Amino acid sequence: MKKIFTTINILCCISNIVLAQTPIVQRDLDINNVRATILTHGDMFWDRVNQTAGYEYPKGSGLHSNFLTALWVAGYDQNTSNLHVASQTYRQGGNDYWPGPIDNGSQIDSITSTKWDKIWKIDKADIDQFLTIIPHTVFNTHPAILDWPAKGNPYATDRFGASLSITKSMAPFVDANQDGVYNALDGDYPSIKGEQALWWVFNDQKQHTESAGEKLNLEFKAMAYACNSIPALQNSTYYSFDITNYNNAAFLQTRIGLFSCANLGYAFDDYIGVDTFRRFMYLYNGDSKDEGPSGYDSNLTKHGLAIIQSPQDSVGYKAPLGAFTFMNPTNGITGFPTSSYGINNFMRGFWKDGQPFTDACNARDIGNITSFVYTGNPIDSNQWSEKQCNNTPSTRVFLLSTSDFTFLPGETKKFTFAAINTPRSPHTYSITDIQNVADAVMMYPNGCNSSSPSILKNYNLAESLMLHPNPANHEMVLSWIESHYNDKIKSFEIVNTYGETIHTPSLYTNSNIKFNISSLANGIYILKLKTDQESTTIRFLKN
Repeated sequence: MKKIFTTINILCCISNIVLAQTPIVQRDLDINNVRATILTHGDMFWDRVNQTAGYEYPKGSGLHSNFLTALWVAGYDQNTSNLHVASQTYRQGGNDYWPGPIDNGSQIDSITSTKWDKIWKIDKADIDQFLTIIPHTVFNTHPAILDWPAKGNPYATDRFGASLSITKSMAPFVDANQDGVYNALDGDYPSIKGEQALWWVFNDQKQHTESAGEKLNLEFKAMAYACNSIPALQNSTYYSFDITNYNNAAFLQTRIGLFSCANLGYAFDDYIGVDTFRRFMYLYNGDSKDEGPSGYDSNLTKHGLAIIQSPQDSVGYKAPLGAFTFMNPTNGITGFPTSSYGINNFMRGFWKDGQPFTDACNARDIGNITSFVYTGNPIDSNQWSEKQCNNTPSTRVFLLSTSDFTFLPGETKKFTFAAINTPRSPHTYSITDIQNVADAVMMYPNGCNSSSPSILKNYNLAESLMLHPNPANHEMVLSWIESHYNDKIKSFEIVNTYGETIHTPSLYTNSNIKFNISSLANGIYILKLKTDQESTTIRFLKN
């Protein structure tokens, strides 16, 4: 097994040599206990420059709980019934994804793609400081805020530092003066999730040299984010994608998958399992010690990938998983797929030859047909797990996918997942610790910014609101993070410290309330808001 895996790494190095003329763009998300490396071609968690693992946990330890994870997408064109597939593995064959946006469906050229081969990084602390500064200038504005790749930003730069003309909606931002374009000197600033965020954009519009699959014409606006202020989230990272279909026909039976070679420290002693109720898979040690210089020794962790938002989700409804399968790092019948149909099969609960997965210990012998491997609790001898099967621990390469959805032309679907880790501790086969971490990230789908309404708890109006600038002397904007509150606010008033109503605005947009306070005397005031179910107050200072 080690020889096979080494061969895969050699192939990666060969690919790197071929592409060596083009510098590799990668950047780290590192606000909390994780250092996660992100790239611009639909893959993440590996350091492609050095051909090493890039998901370091704990940060600074030199240990890694994931080697590589990448997006897969498959669907059938409604007009032609043809299967379209985009997938990324180790890039030994090439790329299925390329940096840059799609402009009204026209073919992206190599020059544009190279310009957008960049990852923008911003900390919430820098945004908070920006909101305390008036007036804003080029010299007192943080470079990351000035360079944010939002629509119309005159200061945004491309990979080479040249001006980047952005004429369509790209990176999200708070539009302080409501003019529809981004300019930090007007008070506009990035709208991010978590306390640190990375943003980039890529597409699958060019030839698929990795999978040889037929392109889907999808654009992916991506944000990686993390939180450090909430202890339960300090060992996890999030990844959200706004995916737009620029194909001229709908895709039917569409699925999004997470391909991963996680490698929990030492790569050759791992087990996998899935919790279908919580929509996450997990990786754990098959024995009590993680050997070697790359291993966690006897102070172990568990790692997982959890689907936070699936394209089929809606308020009050959490769509089920589609499949959880694995492949062996070989070229054999149970190994890596070599065709679009093999890729699609793994996303739907079939081996690459079309044989269904079963609940046999090797998931292929005679047994009950299943789309999910090793669904049982490892400590329960009556449930199906690798531990109870006494499988040989080794490298695990797996795929977690959504269930089917229809993807209409021009439609944008949202997909978010989290990479999670348990605190290090002595070995145990119990999965309660990793389940607790999965529950925590589900509660906070936007990192530390808000709580989930549709999965674990109700919307929280107070946590969703942002008032800026505060203090102010002329105009203020009250906005909310969760779109759930669009058109939900039934009353809004400003009262003084004696409880007397001073002002009652009656008009607001779907995302904010803008109001003038220039006529108010200097002092402290209170905003009172109500929806049909909630009420809250916010204090502000007029100066």
